Amino acid sequence: MRTPGCRLRRHRRLELVDEAQAAADDEDALAGLHRLLRFTLARALDDTGFAAVLESASDADAQTSALKAELDRAVAHLLDRARRTGAIRRDIEADDVRRLLCGIEHALRSGDSDPARTDVYLDVLLEGLRPPR
Repeated sequence: MRTPGCRLRRHRRLELVDEAQAAADDEDALAGLHRLLRFTLARALDDTGFAAVLESASDADAQTSALKAELDRAVAHLLDRARRTGAIRRDIEADDVRRLLCGIEHALRSGDSDPARTDVYLDVLLEGLRPPR
């Protein structure tokens, strides 16, 4: 019998896969990336286990590896599409975006929990992903 934690991880993974696909299908790659980052950040803020998976340098099990790989693939795809339009700098990779998102999650947890900060921090991240002007 599986533990509730396994069901939760599988459920979170399925949510992430669905959201990643929806983001990848967005005609505007930058809008799709923003959508996926917002979704992932919201899940990390709601679920410390999910947040721990995102920030861990090494993976404890195959499910953890699969979850991170799925997110990184989706972000890489969106970054590649956005690069082709000149909207994203060339020296940033999916792993960098995941790490930066973990930084935002940490900043939100350590602050006063103002929901408006989520939008501000995501906007700052997206602006930082743009090529130098």
